[in-house]
Amino acid sequence: MKALTLHPEWLPLICEAATDPRYKSTENRIWPPPPDLLGKDIALHAGKFPGRDEHLDRLEYIQETCLHVGLPAADFLPVLDRAVESSIVAVVRVVGVWMMNPLDRKPWYHFVD
Repeated sequence: MKALTLHPEWLPLICEAATDPRYKSTENRIWPPPPDLLGKDIALHAGKFPGRDEHLDRLEYIQETCLHVGLPAADFLPVLDRAVESSIVAVVRVVGVWMMNPLDRKPWYHFVD
C-alpha cells in the first residue's frame, strides 16, 4: 500500500470529512499522482513536524487555519487537539484527481478521498 504524508494538523480534518462536509476532503499537491493510484486505497501518514510557520503561535495558527478552511475556531480546536505525529492515521480511497489550472506553470493536483 502506498502512503501520503501530510502535516499532522491536517489529518484530523480529513478524517472528520467522512461525517461532516465542512471539513477537508481533498489534498493539494503540485505533482500528479501515479496513474495507477485512482481507485486505490492509500494510507495517510501524519508527518513529524507541523506545517505552521515558526513565527505564529498556536492560537494565531488555529485562527489562520480556520479562515483557510471556513470553520469557526470553536469547531476546529477540538479536532486539532486530536492531531498525532509520525503515525498512519487513516486509509482513504483516491476517487478522483484533477488539475486546478492547467495553464499554471506549476498546477495543483487535488487528491479526492
